[in-house]
Amino acid sequence: MDDTVSTLITSESSPTQHAMLIVWGHFARSIGLLERLAQVPIGQKTVVRSPQEKLVEFQIGLLAGIDHLTDLSEGAAPLVNDREVAAAWKLNGMADASGVSRTLWACDDQTVQTLTAGLDAVGQPFLERAVSDLRQRNATLVLDADLTGRPVSSTASWKAMAAPTTPTRAPTSPCTRTGFPVRSRA
Repeated sequence: MDDTVSTLITSESSPTQHAMLIVWGHFARSIGLLERLAQVPIGQKTVVRSPQEKLVEFQIGLLAGIDHLTDLSEGAAPLVNDREVAAAWKLNGMADASGVSRTLWACDDQTVQTLTAGLDAVGQPFLERAVSDLRQRNATLVLDADLTGRPVSSTASWKAMAAPTTPTRAPTSPCTRTGFPVRSRA
């Protein structure tokens, strides 16, 4: 079967509680994210699943909003059991959380640099388009990097900041090492 066709319409499909992850998996494939993640060097051998597949699984878990890595295997609706999500992300299955944990421990600075460069390459065109659209409309740019939706503290507040009129480089911090840092190409 053509791998561009949704796994939701196959005769082998099974119920899922993670439908949005299936959509995001197809989107990740269409923008080249999986190819970028497959190129990330991780000093770990492949037994059943490659380290890069476990990195993809970790990314899926982040998108799912897991609180703990063990939620991949032991959460209310464990991702490791969801064949539809795995298929959407071109995985033959998913590793146990302990295997993903060992892979994350095997990551070094080179891994993080390559991962960051890959995420930047995939995400930057979307960010540039969004910032350009805001500038054309002289609109406010609001950045919210916390995907969990949990308050940071009881004193935290949301403040909108105006979009800069000239491109600036985002500060580098541990928080932006594996995310989509906003960087201009000035």
